Formats: sequence, structure tokens, C-alpha cells
Amino acid sequence: MHSLTKDQKELFKYINKLLEEEDHLEFDFRDEKQFEFAKLMFFLSGHSKEYPGTLISLEKIKEKHQKRDSDYQKKAIKKEISGWETTFGIPVVDKQKDNTIVATGFGTVVGGFDAMDMTLLIQNTETKDIVAHGSGKSFWNTYLDINSDHSDSTDTGVESFMSYIYFPSTTGIKEENEGISGIVKRQTSSNMNFSEKQEINAPIRTSGNPLNDKAVNIGLGRPWSDQGRDAQFDYVWDEKTQNHPIGKVPFVGNATFSKNIKSPLVFGKNLLLKIDLTDKTSGGNTKLNAQEYDHIAESFSVDENNPKKLVWNLPPGVDAKDRGNPITFGNVPWSSDILAAFYAEIAVVLEDGHFGVTYVISTGYEDSTFNGTTRIMPINFVWHCLGKDALVTLEGNHQKVIEEIKAGDKVVINEKGDVVEVLWTTKGIHKSNAYKIITSKEKEIITSHNHIFFTQEESKTAQELLIGEKLKTIDGMEEISKIEQIEDAGIMCNLATSNFKSSHDVSVPSGTFFANGFLVGDVNAQHIQRQLRLNDINWIKSQVPSFLHEDVEIYFKKK
Repeated sequence: MHSLTKDQKELFKYINKLLEEEDHLEFDFRDEKQFEFAKLMFFLSGHSKEYPGTLISLEKIKEKHQKRDSDYQKKAIKKEISGWETTFGIPVVDKQKDNTIVATGFGTVVGGFDAMDMTLLIQNTETKDIVAHGSGKSFWNTYLDINSDHSDSTDTGVESFMSYIYFPSTTGIKEENEGISGIVKRQTSSNMNFSEKQEINAPIRTSGNPLNDKAVNIGLGRPWSDQGRDAQFDYVWDEKTQNHPIGKVPFVGNATFSKNIKSPLVFGKNLLLKIDLTDKTSGGNTKLNAQEYDHIAESFSVDENNPKKLVWNLPPGVDAKDRGNPITFGNVPWSSDILAAFYAEIAVVLEDGHFGVTYVISTGYEDSTFNGTTRIMPINFVWHCLGKDALVTLEGNHQKVIEEIKAGDKVVINEKGDVVEVLWTTKGIHKSNAYKIITSKEKEIITSHNHIFFTQEESKTAQELLIGEKLKTIDGMEEISKIEQIEDAGIMCNLATSNFKSSHDVSVPSGTFFANGFLVGDVNAQHIQRQLRLNDINWIKSQVPSFLHEDVEIYFKKK
């Protein structure tokens, strides 16, 4: 427990006043009090001596803010046209089995960040003492979650604050990258009761041969037979049209509270829901719209034989006749491979007037010692990465458009002419930027921004390629003569020539194949390249401002 000084309490009071209208504030450091509060959060995190670059980051942000005009209006937090949003939040404030308070927070940035710091504090609303805190740091990533330590407080009447500092990913001069800092808040009533028992029946592992053994694997637009038992997917949805992939998550389970639940359940009155997904691969958070919530709420009920038990049933699909009734995130596009964090907060009114709360999350604490939280694996959505008309080189030097490739087709994977069978394929509308790459010998290909190509020395994503670089092709090395950005690439496809590699297995070469004569990575190559770079200190240093290099070195030592 940490007792604040009178001046520090005044700073918290000042920030609380600014947070009255909404529970998120992007700092404007022309206001000296906001700057002092940001520094206070950093010092209270306990990282001030470990990471000197963080304080320099705040100073750099302040310098940028002081150059703003007096009529400057802060920009709203970045929201992509796609519907995925840069988001910071405190999803869970819960009790452990010993009744002490803990919390978890997260931040995700659309397009990723070069560096991020977050500090999480839990403050007693009466005494204003800091009863728990936590902090986290990450580089060249899209997502960061942090946890508070285990406080000695048992009072659920608390306010949780989480401050953040981040530098959005940029390909420009790193020293000129303008950082962003802010704070989010969550207030928790002492009138809250957490569920005593939870059971989740979906989403869970159903496959005996999972594509990603550390996630629940969901195939969008795949045959019904590709799920469960010996298949690589835990769940699939065989959509009639694959031109607009829709994220679907089965959600079946129950939670039991200490008191009877007030019934009948009426959504928005005595049943409250908050359900969302965070894209840990490309960054961004998406929420359900009002119509989707109305549909989901109909699947919640009080158990007929136990008035203390809340049950929900949004089951997976089985076949064309029984397509299930999953949670549907239909308002965003999906990229080829999204590892997503699932979050559900469910609140009901109990007969004594108190709130009953239960959480289902795939983020936060590794243990399961909470009263009201069930932790599940993240969700791995697999969909589509090259233009649908790209020609893939098959055994015998035959060619076939990638849109027509099927599992079992034999494709050439290297300059030696070695051949392997395609394990599975993907297809769908691309989520982000796309490019047309053209060589001096007039080879050309339409590709997603993150598809892997190969120079003589290394693998690179399409967005990292430069005119004049030489790429590996079926005819040898060819120089890039032109790169065009494409706003609407339409349907894109990909295929797998290798099994998914877990983070501990990234030393194994990724799969490849030839498309329009270019040697390209398969659907798993992006994941492997990212894992390798995240563990390369020199690569990380090249992605951040120089004043953070010492922090990078300390970060890797701690890892």
C-alpha cells in the first residue's frame, strides 16, 4: 500500500475532474498539471529507475505539445475506416480467492507501435491510498496487457487508473515520431459480487491436431468437416460466399452467484453485456453493435433448477442444416491470420439489489485464482494474402490461379524444384494496404502489405520493399522497378505449405511457394518472421528512437 502526499492527491483530484465526461483522456502537456500527473504515474509504477527512456519520452511529447497553436484541438483516438480502433482499457477488476483486489489493463494500436509503456494503479475511493499497482513495457508490437500486483485490500470500492505512453509505428525518421500519452479510468462499486463458479463449454479446444496449439482455431469460410477430432480447426463456418469474411465465436457456459438472480432478465436493465475482440496481429479492438447485442441477450437465461445460475447458449455450427448461433462480429474486415483476445463482461442484478459480475477473457493473469474470472485461450482466426489471380507454380511447372488451389495440390517451394502438398488454403477480402510489385523483367504481383518476399539476404514484408532491391524469383534474382499502393485489392488468397510454428519453434524455416514467379512465404511465414524480429535486439533498436536504446537493452536483459 502506498499513501499519497497532499499534493499528489490534488493531482489525482484534478485529473478526475477532467475525466468526468468520459473515462479516457489523451494528455495535453501544455497543461503542466497533466504533465506532472503523467510523471507521477510513471514514478508510482516502480519503473522510473529501470527505464530512463520513459521519462525522456514524456519530455519529448511535452516539447511537441508546446509547439501547438493555442486553438489546437486534440484529435480523437485513431479510428480506422475498417472499424478496428486503437483502444486502451481496464477490462477486469476482480477479487482473488482470498478476497484481495486485482486488476488487468490492455492497450492496442491499429497498425502497431514502436514502443509502449503502461502503468496500472488501484486506488481506494475513501482513503485515496494506492492499494495495488502494475506496469508493462513492449517494443515493436501491436498489443500490451498488464496486471496489478496482489493488494492487501479487500474493499471493492476502488478506482483503477491506467496511463500509457506510445509511439505509433512509422517508417520515417524515428527521432521525429511523435508520441502519445493519456489515461483511462474505471470505477468499481463496493456493491459488486463476483460469481463463485464459472463453466465455459465454448470456445474451447475440440481439435486433436490444432493448427495453433496455444489458441482456439476458427476457420472462416472453410468446410464443416474441417473442425474437431483430427482436423486443424476447433470450429469452422462454411459460408456460401467467402467475399466478406465475418468473425464468429461460439459462446456457451454458465456462472453461479451467491444470491438469486433477479428475473425475468431484461437486457439493458438487469442484464448488462460487454463483449469485444482485440486483434493482436495487426492491432485494434472491435465491439459489437446494438443489433448484435440484442440478438446475443436472447440467449441468456436463469437456470430453471437453480435461480443463482446464469446460463448462455450461443453454440457452434455443425453442418449446413445446423449452422449454430455464435457471437458474430460482422462490422469489420478480417485479415488472413488474426490472433485475437476475447473479452466478455457479464453483469446481472441479484435479488438483494447488488450486481453479480463474471468475466471471460483471454488476457491478463496466467493463473485462475479469481473469484469471477474464467481465462480462455486467445482466438486464432484464419482467412486469406495474394491477389486471387496470382499463378502458383505446380509440380511439372504447370500453373494454376491461387483462387483455385486446393489442399493436396503439389506446389514448387524453392529454386531446386522441390515439391510439397498444400495443407490448406484461405480466401477473403483484404483488411489493410495492398501493393503491386513490378520487376525490371516485367514480373508483377498484387500482395497484402505483410506478405513475405525474399531478397538474397533476408525475408521482408511487401511494405518494407524498396525500388532497386532484388527479389528471388523462379528465374533468379530480379530488381524491383516499381511499387504501387492499391487502395482496394478485392479478394485475396493464400495457402499453407508448412505447419504452424509455435513461438518456441521459429528456428524451423517457414513454408514457401512461387506466385507469378516470385518466391513468397506461405500463410505461416508472417508469424515466424515476426517472432524472430521480436527476439532480435538489433532489429528492435532500429525501430525505436535512439533515446530508448538503453531501455531496449534493459528490457532484453529482463526477458
